[in-house]
Amino acid sequence: MNQAPKRVDEVVCEIKGRVAIVRINQPKKLGALSQDLFFNLAQWLRYIDGLDDVFVTVLTGTGRFFSAGADVTVAGRDEGPKDEQYKRLLQTFAAFNMNITQAFYSHRKILVAALNGPVVGIAAAVVSLADFIYAAPHAYLLCPFTSLGLVSEGLACRAMANRLGAARGAEALLMSKRISCEELVQCGYVNKVFDVKKEESDKFLQLVLEEVDNRLGEHLVPDSLLRIKALMKAPEKDIYDSLGVKEIFSGMEVFMKGVPQAEFRKIAIASFSKQVRNQIAIQESELPGFIKSNASMQSEHEKRFTEAMASLHLNPEYSDMKIICGTKEFLLHRAVVCPQSKVLADQMKLGFKESNGIIEHKEFDEDTVARMVQYLYTQQYDVPAYPMASASTTTERKERPDVASTLPTEGFELEPLGSVESGALLEGSFTNHAPEEVNATQLSSGDASLQTPASVHDVLMMHVRVHHIANYYDIPMLKTKAVDEFCSIVWHHNYFWERSGFAFVLDEIYRANKNQDGGLRRAAVCLAKQHVEDLASDEAFMDAINDSENLGEFCSALLADMTRECRRTKELGDNINELMRKELAKVKSDFERVQHIADREYGLRERAESDLKTVREIFQKVRECKTYNCRNSINVAVERRGKAGQGEYMVRCLGCHAKHTLSNYR
Repeated sequence: MNQAPKRVDEVVCEIKGRVAIVRINQPKKLGALSQDLFFNLAQWLRYIDGLDDVFVTVLTGTGRFFSAGADVTVAGRDEGPKDEQYKRLLQTFAAFNMNITQAFYSHRKILVAALNGPVVGIAAAVVSLADFIYAAPHAYLLCPFTSLGLVSEGLACRAMANRLGAARGAEALLMSKRISCEELVQCGYVNKVFDVKKEESDKFLQLVLEEVDNRLGEHLVPDSLLRIKALMKAPEKDIYDSLGVKEIFSGMEVFMKGVPQAEFRKIAIASFSKQVRNQIAIQESELPGFIKSNASMQSEHEKRFTEAMASLHLNPEYSDMKIICGTKEFLLHRAVVCPQSKVLADQMKLGFKESNGIIEHKEFDEDTVARMVQYLYTQQYDVPAYPMASASTTTERKERPDVASTLPTEGFELEPLGSVESGALLEGSFTNHAPEEVNATQLSSGDASLQTPASVHDVLMMHVRVHHIANYYDIPMLKTKAVDEFCSIVWHHNYFWERSGFAFVLDEIYRANKNQDGGLRRAAVCLAKQHVEDLASDEAFMDAINDSENLGEFCSALLADMTRECRRTKELGDNINELMRKELAKVKSDFERVQHIADREYGLRERAESDLKTVREIFQKVRECKTYNCRNSINVAVERRGKAGQGEYMVRCLGCHAKHTLSNYR
């Protein structure tokens, strides 16, 4: 007696007339099935096989996925003696995989797979054994066997490869490539796609059932259906029987090496971590008012820490090092300064004269040193007020171009994004900072010069000097900020209307030694290139360039950059010309082909007209037949007599059988 399997919530079966519907009901786990659930699914297929009134089996999923394959949230055991491990693999992996695979390829009824979503792993393999496959647009096929250290399962090496075709079969199985729904349709893996959304699995199933009723309904004889399927599958069954065993034992060999188990543990740990994160991610509104989320607390801690660091600025308490510059002394804290500057950290080591904590500075002015110190404690430095661009000049200003696109790609080695100032340039993210008000509590009485209004030139010079000192002491983020501020002023405040002043700024940039970091120099070259025509036409700027002894490198870099730009433009023009030449050649070829077709059609038309004229003459000849009582005027028979090329056409009247020789129509 055919007995139904044990009913479980994860695999549900329903009989509707001639059709049995089996649903993988694991939406929370994306349709992933354990070995026990795969066993239950196989039992349902065998049970349906024994139902005489059922001829079609429809297998589908619930939710967004059809099936994510095997449930690997619990890693398999690989401890103990090798013999025990091998025995466990035979009892679990080998037995369950062979059972589910055999249940699919030996299923006698018409098997329809309704992919309501993606299908992964062994589920994708056994689905390939179905007779018909329907899919939703968001469905895809993924067999990550090679990425997990596995061997193909579920006869994927045969059934899936055959159904996908050689090319995509190799991509899916050897590359572990995801095959989209569009590709599945193109290669014939999927019979039809139904346009539904991810959350409409019930609607999708209803559309599939309607298709099954229309295509495999009562208008077909069930016995013929099943017999023809059996004949179609017969040649493959013996292959499946032998290949399935080889596939399973090959898989057991890699399991004995432990590679798949290690990959499964990674997945299980990641899944568990995600569940824990989801459980603790409680909405802030659900917590008492005095409790803050981790993110809020972290933000609060960072704010407090920043304030504490800033409070140490120019505070003699706890200081353990000193920088002397001119008439000023800056009291610093090694724990704050040394992690940000490798040079200062090295100077504090034993063996250097500065290791006593006192550094005498003569290379830079007091204001520049003061800004560096301020940045080390606050990650900012004060910028003096300067005149903004007038409304008239602002409206005439050109739209700011993308500096990233103007950076040279040859001749310079750009630092990776996020390191030193090249990150700011490559992103083109120049910050438009308005001049900040100086906090008097953070400045000594000697810092009043920082608050004095300055010209745009003076402010640019200040940023250049900050960049120089940041490079001197190897403070990468300060270099980034200096370049950012420099470019911000140039682009947002229309600096180039004072072109002669820009020459003095360039001189300051290139005045430093040749070991200077190239970030600011690259920025200057890129900015100058955007306005090269305006700068070249300004006599004051050109005179200042000629008088400077430091700008030879700038001119060389600008010339090299412009040369590369011209070369790229020429290459682009050559490419366009080549494309135009090819297109013109193609158009000419098409025109000649059309002309040839037209000439041929004209010749055919002339020949047709000649043939029509001949037929008319033959008909007229027959119509003139003088045979007694002949009333035939149309029906004729044409007989050819004589040798090829020498005979005559004999036209015989079908009404009176009179023959007329038409020697003119040879």
